[in-house]
Amino acid sequence: NIRQATLHNEDYIKSKDLRIGDAVIVERAGEVIPQVVHPIPSKRDGSETELQMPTNCPVCNHVIFSSQDEAMSYCVNSGCPAQTSKMVEHFVSKGAMDIQGLGPKQIQVLITENLIEDASDLYDLKNHQERAMEIERIGETSLDNLLTAISASRQQPLERVLTALGIKHVGPEVAELLSQRFQNIDSIIEATETEIQNIPGIGPRIASSILSYFSNPSNIKLVNKLRIAKLNLETVNDYQLQKQVFLNKVFVVTGRMENFSRTEIQNRIKALGGKVTSTVSKKTDFVVVGSDPGSKLDQANLLEINILEEAQFTDLIQSLLLNNDQ
Repeated sequence: NIRQATLHNEDYIKSKDLRIGDAVIVERAGEVIPQVVHPIPSKRDGSETELQMPTNCPVCNHVIFSSQDEAMSYCVNSGCPAQTSKMVEHFVSKGAMDIQGLGPKQIQVLITENLIEDASDLYDLKNHQERAMEIERIGETSLDNLLTAISASRQQPLERVLTALGIKHVGPEVAELLSQRFQNIDSIIEATETEIQNIPGIGPRIASSILSYFSNPSNIKLVNKLRIAKLNLETVNDYQLQKQVFLNKVFVVTGRMENFSRTEIQNRIKALGGKVTSTVSKKTDFVVVGSDPGSKLDQANLLEINILEEAQFTDLIQSLLLNNDQ
């Protein structure tokens, strides 16, 4: 038996003329997921009402963001209580600020105990250690490790901070494009929609989402709190000034590195003009390998692609930069 079927798509609801109070036909789509097929107009008694999507978030009352090319509507207020837990989870995740030792349960406890209201409050947690240690699930050793990880995250580059903000449609690649083009978060905040759209790889939907995010005072407040916490809100690698010795070269990085993380090596390649991909192909120029490189090394050998160990990679950079200066 089917007990319930959910509807989230406003366009679908309107196209089917579904109304509140309707009797409906429900079936299992693909014999698995319950799906509302259509209403039964003959069973209407006049009490049914058309669905009106809210224009403001029912929790924080912030204006809902809707995109013309997307059926869903969203609250983009970083201060919305209904979103806080998930937003902090995203902020600390590996692809964002990479703060290890803080899972969903610990985050919820910190929120419940009023130790954090948003992600920026993590950087003030060191001033509330005694209260934090009293909380179940957070022991002294765990707290010390967590505070160390939080402090270390201040060194993450601007593109990681942009990713961590949770701006809709802004993942690592878009964040890097924004970081390279504008160099600091204030320039991104002040940028026009046209300036953002002029970046190759960024279209109207992404530009609109970025403008919507930074038009919200709560999000600007979050950015300013992160500024006070001394996070990197501007590029620190002088991207535009780097010697582009890897221009048009394609790299794959695989295996476990000894002195650098794979992300650090990938960022170095990009800063020097190179491109990093995840798969080895005939278009690949170099494969940088660490221990346990797996099948990518086999593929590189098969295609007779240049293979560099970590030390050889750093030596190559030094050699190319030296020749470039001569």
